[in-house]
Amino acid sequence: MEAVGFSEECRKSDSKTEVIGNDCLLGQIATFQESLHLTYHEVFEMIPYRNLIIMQKDKLRPLYNSERMTEVSDDEFFKGKGFE
Repeated sequence: MEAVGFSEECRKSDSKTEVIGNDCLLGQIATFQESLHLTYHEVFEMIPYRNLIIMQKDKLRPLYNSERMTEVSDDEFFKGKGFE
């Protein structure tokens, strides 16, 4: 398993958006406190780091139409693609 930076953990894998900052422990603690509405004690002493990363990545966020994927049948997918 390869170690990745905090900024890589916080963004979606297919996103072209770059996240900068939070390269030190105090910045990461502040980010967890702000985004997850946790206390310093919860972030630093109670919740394991790996769980904080998962919580932040799985946090509810707005979804825009361009990001939504819908399941379609093979026929619908290839319709209009010239593979008829």
